[in-house]
Amino acid sequence: VVARFFNSMLMVYSNNGRFDEVVQVFEYMKNNEVKIDEKSLTLHLLNLKRCDQMELANGFFRLMVGSGLDVVTVYSLTVVVSSLCCNGEIKRARELVEEVKIKPNIVTFKSMIDCCVKRWDFEELDLVLKLMEKESVTLDLVTYKILIEGFTSYGKVEEAERLVSRMHDEKVRVETYLYNSILNGYSRVGLVEKAFELQSVMSSRGVVPDKDTYWALVNGLCKAGKVCEAVRLLNELRVNEFEVDEAMYMTLIQGCYRAGMVDKSLELVAEMIREGLIPDATVLEKLADALFEVNRVEAQMMVTFLVKSGIKPKHS
Repeated sequence: VVARFFNSMLMVYSNNGRFDEVVQVFEYMKNNEVKIDEKSLTLHLLNLKRCDQMELANGFFRLMVGSGLDVVTVYSLTVVVSSLCCNGEIKRARELVEEVKIKPNIVTFKSMIDCCVKRWDFEELDLVLKLMEKESVTLDLVTYKILIEGFTSYGKVEEAERLVSRMHDEKVRVETYLYNSILNGYSRVGLVEKAFELQSVMSSRGVVPDKDTYWALVNGLCKAGKVCEAVRLLNELRVNEFEVDEAMYMTLIQGCYRAGMVDKSLELVAEMIREGLIPDATVLEKLADALFEVNRVEAQMMVTFLVKSGIKPKHS
């Protein structure tokens, strides 16, 4: 009864932001050997995190560790690690994990990994992954996703591809969207050949491509100036009865326009309309401008379409 009373008091103070009183209650319970509920302490740490009191959370956790009581758990450790990471203190979070004698879990490491990749701090990430290996904690699907998207966003696409291969080796299910992320990464840095090689590997591993897969390939070809190859790929998709969506059409239309292939752009616009898709009016405005420059009769038709779409073109 006494223990329940003091644990309840601790939570009342914590829930009302009276954090100094929480420390006093904790010290009283420790000194008078009143049993402390570890869940109450973890909830208090969560309250401190929610109130953005990183230093108080870190200080209270160290008070728990220094008390010598059996109240420190992987859950309380993870809350403090997450609080530190939310404030960009990745190194302190890692050093805390190294210091305390509590085995971390994948959730503990996920906070550090997520923070590292969002800040593109790959030097610290390497240290975190080494610590993870030392603690015998394996990556899960969500953590793989965080790493792959982080690597591709920074341009470390080959590292991302190696992670996917590792997932296959470890029998972790690889979803199509992870391959798409890497394909987009290769396309962004102009390595469209690598993107096609990966798409072939993807199919050989039994991962089914979707519309985002082919959009990444079409986009990569257009960015590399290989618009004719992109058009051929689109034709192959249609022959195989693959549904070509608006995003893929618009990417190819812009690619043709930038390559000076105005007639092909017009052909694709007409095809989109026949398929019941509405082309992006901003792109059509640029196309209309190009047509007016060479006095093409299609220009006025394009202007009419633009006006109906709600955009007033320059040559109206």
